[in-house]
Amino acid sequence: MRRWFQREIVVEAARHADDALEATLRIGRKRAHVVLRCRDLEPIVTDDPFVPIAALLGLQTGRRVRMEGPVSAPLLESLDLVRTDLAAWYPDLRPLRLVAHDVVPAPGPRGGGAAAFFSAGLDSFYTALAHAEDTTHLIFVHGFDVRLDDTALRRTVAERVRAAAAGLACSLVEVETDLRRLSDRYADWSWYSHAGLIAVALLLSPHFREVRIAGTLADVHRPAPLRGSGDTETWYGGLARIRGDGAEATRPEKARFIAGHPAARAHLRVCWENRDGAYNCGRCPKCLRTLINLEVAGVRDRFDTFPGSLDLDAVRRLPVEHRSDRQMLEESLWMAEAEDRRPDIAEALRTLLATTRLLHADRVRERLAR
Repeated sequence: MRRWFQREIVVEAARHADDALEATLRIGRKRAHVVLRCRDLEPIVTDDPFVPIAALLGLQTGRRVRMEGPVSAPLLESLDLVRTDLAAWYPDLRPLRLVAHDVVPAPGPRGGGAAAFFSAGLDSFYTALAHAEDTTHLIFVHGFDVRLDDTALRRTVAERVRAAAAGLACSLVEVETDLRRLSDRYADWSWYSHAGLIAVALLLSPHFREVRIAGTLADVHRPAPLRGSGDTETWYGGLARIRGDGAEATRPEKARFIAGHPAARAHLRVCWENRDGAYNCGRCPKCLRTLINLEVAGVRDRFDTFPGSLDLDAVRRLPVEHRSDRQMLEESLWMAEAEDRRPDIAEALRTLLATTRLLHADRVRERLAR
């Protein structure tokens, strides 16, 4: 039988500094340290940012979470809604069991500005531009999609993000975290990144009335219980409201929208692989999907940050490993067919989607036959 401490994630009380929060997590017999640093704004005084970091690991591993430092009461009260929301997206997640030893009121008051996470990607450009009238700050996180030790690429990306923020007339808040040193051992970043975004939003929540997180999928692709509910977010620590954004538009529609702004045309960045240190490699799945969006929207020639032309053979070989991969490709096919633009891309997408549907059906039949 496993001992009780092997079934727990314990978050020790965080160490607070003027520009950072640092906490030690005990996961079974292992220990990990996570730092959240922001030199632009003073971090929150509670340990709220470490609740999503630990809670999503608990949901995946089935471990109970124990918070030893101060956690705000409103955040704890929001966790039932969080679990319901996440279960709609990820039905296989375990029950959330979280205990906090030091429950405190929300450390108000909150600020008056509105912030949005910003990576210079398609979704984040859309959110920044769609709310240009009231977005005062953009938040860029070092360590999420570019490794902290890749100093050359970090410098290039940071310079472009700063230039884009200036072009959007927004103040840029830069945060640095080593969270992925922990998360990559236990979780797939494609979904666990949600924990990182919420953690940073809570870290900065005293300074804003609202923090927006750009979503990827249109409302039609949401789980049935969440469709038509608008862009909402269930995490709430009593200060800034944290909400998703952008479900009203497909990615090709977003591509067409942001093409009207020079900052987006000059600085759009989507690449996570950054092959050979490229800003956008133009060959990885994320670059290819974005190039497809730009092509079917008829705006490819307006963007300067992608090398070469779209390789249709590479499109036909695109991996479709997650449901969201398929949904994003379907959105491009819908626009290509509706507007009769780039029939060659439409045909490549139909072939790819038909093939991957057959492969998925074959895998299901194999599992049922065992």
